Amino acid sequence: DLDAGFRYTRANFHNQLGLDAKYRFWDWKVDRLSQAAAVQVRASKIWLSNPALDVLDFIQLGDFSRYDLEVNGLYTLNVADIFKVYGGLKYQFTYLGADDNAIKLTNFGADQLGLPHIAEDTGFTGQFFGTCAGVSVGYKYFYLLVELNSGYSYLRPVLFGAKRNLGGLTFYPAVALQGNIPWPERDAPDAEPAKTQPHK
Repeated sequence: DLDAGFRYTRANFHNQLGLDAKYRFWDWKVDRLSQAAAVQVRASKIWLSNPALDVLDFIQLGDFSRYDLEVNGLYTLNVADIFKVYGGLKYQFTYLGADDNAIKLTNFGADQLGLPHIAEDTGFTGQFFGTCAGVSVGYKYFYLLVELNSGYSYLRPVLFGAKRNLGGLTFYPAVALQGNIPWPERDAPDAEPAKTQPHK
C-alpha cells in the first residue's frame, strides 16, 4: 500500500515545501481498530522570507536555502480513522546553502578588520538521528497533527577558520493541518456472459 502527497507550511518568516511517500508493509485490523507499520521518505525545501532578506535578494545576496531528506520507520495505531497515534525512528540529511556573493562580501569585511573568514564554503551538511511521535485527530479529508521529534544532531561546519560543533541533543515540536484527496477508483468491467456451446 503506497501513499504520496505534498505539504506547504509558513511560519516565522520561513516557507517549506515538501513531497513525501509512505509504503505500508504490514497492517492488522479488527472492527474499527487497526495497526500498521510503514517506511516513509520525505524531501523538502525551506527558504526564508522577511523584509531584510528581500532587500538582500534584490542586490543578489539573499539566496539562503535548506534542503532536507528524511527516512522514517513508523508504527501507527488508528481508531476509526478519527484518532491516530504514531511513532518510530527517524533519520534526516540536511544541506544548508548561502549565496556566494554574501559569503565573499562578509569575508572581504573580515579581511579589512584582520579577522578570520566567517566561512569558505557556500554550503554545509548535517544529519539527525532520533525518534518521532505524534497524534492526529480528524475525519476523512482533514486532520490536525501534533508531533514531537527528539534525537541527536550532527553538524560540524567550518566557521571563523575552525571546525565548530553545532550539534547536540535536539527537541522540536511541529503542528500541521493535513488534507487527504481521495483517488477515484475505476469500476471493474462487467464480466461477459459465458458462451454456451450448442449440443450436437
